[in-house]
Amino acid sequence: MLTDRLRWVSDIPRQVGVEPSLPHMAVEPSQPHPRPTGLREWARQAAAEPRSLKPGERVAALAPGATSTGTKSVTIPGNTPLGTYYLLACADDTLLVSESDENNNCIASDDTVQVTAPDLKVTALTNPPASVKQGGSFNVTDTTTNVGTGPAGASTTRYYLSLDKIKGAGDVLLTGSRAVPALAAGASSAGTAGVTVPVATPLGTYYLLACADDLKVVKESKEGNNCRASASKVQVTGP
Repeated sequence: MLTDRLRWVSDIPRQVGVEPSLPHMAVEPSQPHPRPTGLREWARQAAAEPRSLKPGERVAALAPGATSTGTKSVTIPGNTPLGTYYLLACADDTLLVSESDENNNCIASDDTVQVTAPDLKVTALTNPPASVKQGGSFNVTDTTTNVGTGPAGASTTRYYLSLDKIKGAGDVLLTGSRAVPALAAGASSAGTAGVTVPVATPLGTYYLLACADDLKVVKESKEGNNCRASASKVQVTGP
């Protein structure tokens, strides 16, 4: 029977976001290695179905004492909890080979990797004018901040009129938006956009909402905190 053991795992980045690629690993017969908690181990404990990094590295048939060294980029699943992990490499992980010892197939990286994710939210917003006509326009100044632990790609902030400060199906999307550049963790983008109230907007009094990443192009650690409401209201009047 064949016993495969992993000799070492190459250096891994100190920090990665969800769904990025990790660098590579080599496979070689050696002695067993302790198995600290890692991405694969977490998946085994946290879910009935294991959620390993994808894709795996295919290893050709090996004679006794033979070695196979390979390189493979792997992807962190998007639902991985944020935190610090070891990288584990596990030979014959699909259990296709009958071995003399099935408990020594894995080896852990010496260093850990921190799984991070961005979190975009509007942290400042100017108040709207006291009144505006249906079809009328005004300027909005806001600040969008990445309050998460990982970098965020470019996004779009859009604006709504809302009766209750909470974004919902009945809110009125204003014409006009602001492009927000990629933001490192902790970075902010402030800017001004011109918005127009749709002609069909019902008459009434509304709060102004500014919603970061409103097109949902950035995968965030929190998706429910993107919007901010103005402190005062705007009265929508007839033309």
